[in-house]
Amino acid sequence: MKTGYYTVATLLLLIALGSCKPKLKYDMKINLTRLTNDNIYDEKLVGDAIFDAHELKVDSLKNRSSKLFLQGVDLYKNKKKPDSAVAVLKQSLLVFPQVDTYYEIADALMAMQADAKGNDKKAILREALEAYNVAAYLHYKPASFLYYNMACAENLLGDDDSARGVEKISMHLNRAASDLRNAFMNGFNDTAMMQADTRINSIMKTDAYKQMIAELNAQKKPDSRPETVFDLYKDLYPTIQQPFAITLDKIEMTEYKTDISFEFAKFIPEMENTSFGRDVSHDYYVVGKLAETPLYTAVIFTSTELTGDGGYDIEPVYTKLVTYTPEGNIIDSRLISCRCTEDKAKTVKIENNIITSEEYKTVWKYSSQEMDSMLNQDGATYPQNKVVKSELLGKEVYKLTDIGKIVEAGDSVKVAYR
Repeated sequence: MKTGYYTVATLLLLIALGSCKPKLKYDMKINLTRLTNDNIYDEKLVGDAIFDAHELKVDSLKNRSSKLFLQGVDLYKNKKKPDSAVAVLKQSLLVFPQVDTYYEIADALMAMQADAKGNDKKAILREALEAYNVAAYLHYKPASFLYYNMACAENLLGDDDSARGVEKISMHLNRAASDLRNAFMNGFNDTAMMQADTRINSIMKTDAYKQMIAELNAQKKPDSRPETVFDLYKDLYPTIQQPFAITLDKIEMTEYKTDISFEFAKFIPEMENTSFGRDVSHDYYVVGKLAETPLYTAVIFTSTELTGDGGYDIEPVYTKLVTYTPEGNIIDSRLISCRCTEDKAKTVKIENNIITSEEYKTVWKYSSQEMDSMLNQDGATYPQNKVVKSELLGKEVYKLTDIGKIVEAGDSVKVAYR
């Protein structure tokens, strides 16, 4: 018994000693995945690059990528140079891949194919489909535009095969019909535009298209109406409840990540009027839908101004309230909150359709120049900066009326900015 007792005691002692071993701490090191020109359409690598950048919080990469993106958009939409635009947009992808960049690359390629012939035309169309597919993988919105343009690309490949008597025509036309179905299922309904669009109108004569339309019509509810582009725009905005507030520590609006596509520029005039070619450009993000009545819809969006040349900058952020008619025409708009400049900020509170904006003078722990001087040697991160003092300068009070106008409520107190 004694021997057995000591044996058990010995075992317990060994177990206790074993449990006293210091615990090893394992840190997972994340290396940033960077794309190359050879793999920019590899969906898995694109996903890895986005995940790694978010985990490492390398915001400077996204800012550099966004500036290149907007330069590319300017080349394509304003200067009508799609080939130059594609080159700049690909540079943007190599810095940091973003869903809108893939979509705009594909759209620019679709513009390029119009002047191309033979194998060059087919190669451009196939690359456009690769870019559209990555955009779909990254959940581009609005999906209706994405699938419609994919259908156009597939249909053009089908038309090319048909002209040369290739038997694989059905493959491309079937894909075009499938993409077009997805476009209709996601809100596209403009058959008049299809009829005028030479990239796609030939499919309207096919049995596959007629069958698809018949099936979709059979699925419609008797009281349903087709969605308009403005409906798609409104669908981007989640409903927000009042009271709604943007405080001093939230005015950078970093929690809002849903981009507003350039397809909706008609509803945000600033998008079309931005001077992309200068050193300043903007990203636009959804905040929410404040109200929707039979007479108007009120939404809030925010935009970030990308400035500077690689040094530290406190980037201006502007948040606006905009009201629209049921047809999508702007009734009124108001800047309700902003990180206006390094030392000027505006907050807002909205309750019972009363909008109260307060303006502040702010002092940061470090100035931009001080932050630049303290930049880490690797050039990737800056010391943490924050507002250490704020002084109220005044307030403005507005009211959202029953017809969607934003008017002064009479309680404004304006103080000269010092």
